[in-house]
Amino acid sequence: MIFTTKLIDHRKPPEPRPMTNPRTSHGALEALGRFCIAAMTHLDEKLDLLKNVLVRLAVDTDSDDFLALQMLRFVDTLTPEHFLVLRYCSDPEGWFDARGIGRPSTYMGSPNHIMQDARLPVVGTSRDIVLRDLSDFGLANTESLRTMMTEPEMWRPLATDLGGALLDFVSQTDRD
Repeated sequence: MIFTTKLIDHRKPPEPRPMTNPRTSHGALEALGRFCIAAMTHLDEKLDLLKNVLVRLAVDTDSDDFLALQMLRFVDTLTPEHFLVLRYCSDPEGWFDARGIGRPSTYMGSPNHIMQDARLPVVGTSRDIVLRDLSDFGLANTESLRTMMTEPEMWRPLATDLGGALLDFVSQTDRD
């Protein structure tokens, strides 16, 4: 008993935890703030899409129930980034024109070349994941994205009929 008492008495008090660097903690808070803003924006965009689908389901009583449920599943599963890239895929020329982006003029190339000039906010690995998802769901044909072709073929829409139907389904319509 004396031995353990001496051990306890001779122990050093725990080292105080170092103060966090105000620069580091401020940077972390700033990053967290940016993340929260992005998450809320993402949520708002997703809620708008969902609202459009629900209104469409309520108003359009002649629609195919199976297809309508698939559209609802797509909105639930896909992110706003998926819809943004799908909009580009449905009309690459219109994307460039609507944003005042000059169309690159090349004799030969791939759809991927012009997509890189489209100023899509989804880039790199994120864009690759989104394109793969769109292909997996049958919403876009991305198999020839890196295939060399003539310029008119490069501008051909990549969205499938189902992808176009989804964009129509989630678009706001005049509901007065």
